[in-house]
Amino acid sequence: QLLLADGPDWKITDLISHSAAGYGDILVSDTGKLRADLLGLLRTRALVLFEEAGIRPDIIDAVLSNIPDENLEAQVALSRAQSLQSCSTRAEFTTVVQAAARVANILKSSKSGGAISDVSDALFADPSESALFESAVSIKQSVTIAAQSRQYDQVFVELATLSPEVDAFFLQVMVMAEDEAVRQNRLALLRLVDDLYRELADFTKIEG
Repeated sequence: QLLLADGPDWKITDLISHSAAGYGDILVSDTGKLRADLLGLLRTRALVLFEEAGIRPDIIDAVLSNIPDENLEAQVALSRAQSLQSCSTRAEFTTVVQAAARVANILKSSKSGGAISDVSDALFADPSESALFESAVSIKQSVTIAAQSRQYDQVFVELATLSPEVDAFFLQVMVMAEDEAVRQNRLALLRLVDDLYRELADFTKIEG
């Protein structure tokens, strides 16, 4: 609860490491295992505290599972979860969840894909690819700035603008095309889009 109170934003892993260092050789030699065990305990405790704050379990999972251990800050995670829950009452929420989950699931099942820098508009074979790429690029900076300033409601607003282009993309093209270059380019495009969605949460964890 102290981690959720107003005050400095501490990364949980830094607190664990700092606290363990203060005990010197008193603690067990396997500090890596101790750190992992404590992190697991704190994540479980954070889930309980978030639920007590009225956050839906699936939204908690969507937020916490999307934050690497080394970047986990309780206050930031709670703020993100509260904003996402607030956005869940919006008419476009289901559409955003479905679009984001479809992108993530395709990438997960593909087992491969190019880096973001590999996206080449020269390989686009359908206007829907260009439209999605242009939309993603156009909101990338504003999404990043809003996320860094913890304006997560604004992040959601920006992400919602992608839904029509995502839907059109999946309607018009087959991601897993036979042509290797085209396939990898489409996967790279989806990874660019997926990274934007993950500035807020792992939408595949959200129910309904």
